[in-house]
Amino acid sequence: MSSRTHSEGQKEQTHGLEDAEKFFKDACEIFQREAAKLRQEREAIGNMSKKLEHIHFSSTVKLNVGGHYFTTSLQTLTKDPNSMMTAMFSGKFEMKSSEDGAFFVDREGTHFRTLTTGLLTPHLRDGELILPDAATFLKELEAEAKFYQIQGILDVVRPRAPKNFEESLILTNEEHRTTLENW
Repeated sequence: MSSRTHSEGQKEQTHGLEDAEKFFKDACEIFQREAAKLRQEREAIGNMSKKLEHIHFSSTVKLNVGGHYFTTSLQTLTKDPNSMMTAMFSGKFEMKSSEDGAFFVDREGTHFRTLTTGLLTPHLRDGELILPDAATFLKELEAEAKFYQIQGILDVVRPRAPKNFEESLILTNEEHRTTLENW
């Protein structure tokens, strides 16, 4: 009996070693798969870093609009989610600054100054827009707001007809309502 027990013990020991060997092989395969995943992620991060090297992520942005230079915060420029500035600085497009670090916008700078110095910046920072009454100025401002796709300014520059015009018994013609809106 003792020889039989001894041989059974050896079989159990051999079986135990085989189980341990299988466990270690499985663990090694898992580690190899995970290491391969980490290498792929590291490569993807490296590729992304190379792309991001060309993007200027400063909290301030220097713009050259038609030869006029402006500096403002990235947060201010991208506050309106549907504006052209948000699209430009979203990272979806490759934006390269000039040698002087400014981003060039081929547009009339005096109009952009109007948007940024008294209108765009306060509007985007505070949500409030104060406009002068000059009709020419408002038309120019509207054109620039259309170009830069700043809906908040467009909403103020192009006021909608009051509800009482829509419900008017006298103004039943849409053309007349439109004329009043344009005034």
